[in-house]
Amino acid sequence: MTKVDQNIYERFKHNTILRCSSSKDDSRFYVSIGNDRLSHLVFGKEPSGGYVIDHDPLDNTLPNLREITHQQNSFNRVSSGNSIWKNVHKKLSGKYGVVVEIGGKQISGGCFVEELNAACHANLLIKDHHGEFANLNKDANGELCKPESYDV
Repeated sequence: MTKVDQNIYERFKHNTILRCSSSKDDSRFYVSIGNDRLSHLVFGKEPSGGYVIDHDPLDNTLPNLREITHQQNSFNRVSSGNSIWKNVHKKLSGKYGVVVEIGGKQISGGCFVEELNAACHANLLIKDHHGEFANLNKDANGELCKPESYDV
């Protein structure tokens, strides 16, 4: 189930193929369908050539949707290495390295003793290079990470 605007819920609530539900107080609305297809329905059109619709898979409300390039969409990838933080990896030395990919090239952001400090420095690089499309490191509460001190 993914969150949608009320008008989208109203449009599909009697559809027998989709699963639709709302919260008990009718303040939140949800529809279940393949996320890419739903984002296209909510957005109201297929994206232009070379573009995709950027969205949070759990939130397909109109303010959360926008047309972006494939490269901009790749900025949203999550960590796949040996750290819980995006763009951070543990080196053989035990320190944490920061690497951000820009236009197919890897940019080194240095090494840090503390993993959290590496994640915070990665945020600075990500924001600097990816701008509004930056997918920043956040803690379990959804807050941006804050360094204790930089320990290069």
